[in-house]
Amino acid sequence: MSVMGNVTTLPVGPAPSLDLDFVAQRLCLSGREQNYADLISHTRASSATYLDRSGVRRLAAANQPRFDYDPVTGLCRGLLIEEQRTNLLYPSSDFSTAALTRCSIKPNDGVAPDGTKTATRLVAAGEYDPLMSRYVSIPGGVASKAITASIDVNCDDTTQPIGLYIYGATGIEQTKFVQFPAKAGWNRYSITQTFSPAAVSGGIIVRLDIADGVTPVAGSSLLTCGWQVEIGDCPTSHIPTATAAATRAADVVSLASLSPWFNSAEATVLVEALQSLTPTTTPGPRAFSLFTSTSTYASISRGSTGDGGLDVVNSGTNQLAGASTAVADGVPFRGILALKTNNMAGTVNGLALKTSAAAVMPAPVQAMIGQRGAGVAYWNGHVRRVMVFGKRLPNSQLTELSR
Repeated sequence: MSVMGNVTTLPVGPAPSLDLDFVAQRLCLSGREQNYADLISHTRASSATYLDRSGVRRLAAANQPRFDYDPVTGLCRGLLIEEQRTNLLYPSSDFSTAALTRCSIKPNDGVAPDGTKTATRLVAAGEYDPLMSRYVSIPGGVASKAITASIDVNCDDTTQPIGLYIYGATGIEQTKFVQFPAKAGWNRYSITQTFSPAAVSGGIIVRLDIADGVTPVAGSSLLTCGWQVEIGDCPTSHIPTATAAATRAADVVSLASLSPWFNSAEATVLVEALQSLTPTTTPGPRAFSLFTSTSTYASISRGSTGDGGLDVVNSGTNQLAGASTAVADGVPFRGILALKTNNMAGTVNGLALKTSAAAVMPAPVQAMIGQRGAGVAYWNGHVRRVMVFGKRLPNSQLTELSR
């Protein structure tokens, strides 16, 4: 049985009172299709990038949702929700001011991910690495936090692997390096490293190599653009920069009202979501929350171990020993919560149910998508579907629906 495709097949029982299918972009309230803006409050005080169904990077206007697509399969990944981030590296696609190069630079030599001919070709000079290094100044007071570097690369003219480094400008004792196989077509590569304040007192260096550790073939080349350095434990969508750092505002997404879809006496919540990278922050990101306060809520989450899980908390006391299971980066997972006083249950991806016969039914005042409370536990990924039933479904249905 599948409940997460474009066609919903349910066992005999009640229909969902709320069905937000962000993959099919079909939203229903009590069985009737609704417009996004009529059902959901979505604010973001800036534009933001996303990939359309053709894999082209587009710019969504302020306060507009981003239905983001996989550039390889062309399938919708769901509603993209991200916290506020700043790209500290500028300009993001002009490399004339690169700190160090051992290549020739040919601007506007290829079609970039946004469909314009603005990608830059870097042609190796045949010298030992690096191909290009760029310096980024890091604001004071945040140096001990995780820093993520991302770049767009198209290895259309080399079969040699590429290497991506990030390290403190005052020394390389905290270097992070990943080597990637050469791939034609545009791919976005990211690495994250947590630095000590001393390691980044002089800033951060981001370095791109062809054939790390050996001399690249003279004349071999690649296309690149979209460089980004942001403070955070995971990459987010590209933030274009020109003459200064630029900030993308946070997505704040919630249901305009709990009425008429939420039954305060009993309910079942089913959520499918995915993230591209395991988070490290605490509290773990929430894909969906029924929120009363910071100490009373029910939510579907993902922890720093990479596990997808469930939380039901009342006045700071856990009401359900949360079910959780390892969830792979970039792979959707499903969590289901059945809520009723002294009769709660939940599971993730069809695991054995966790139950509680002594639990308090939450009394939410808001339903939030992609966070738990205002500005807390941002999902930084895709929410694919949210389904709410006005009944506490039987245990057999809970397990089946979460598979």
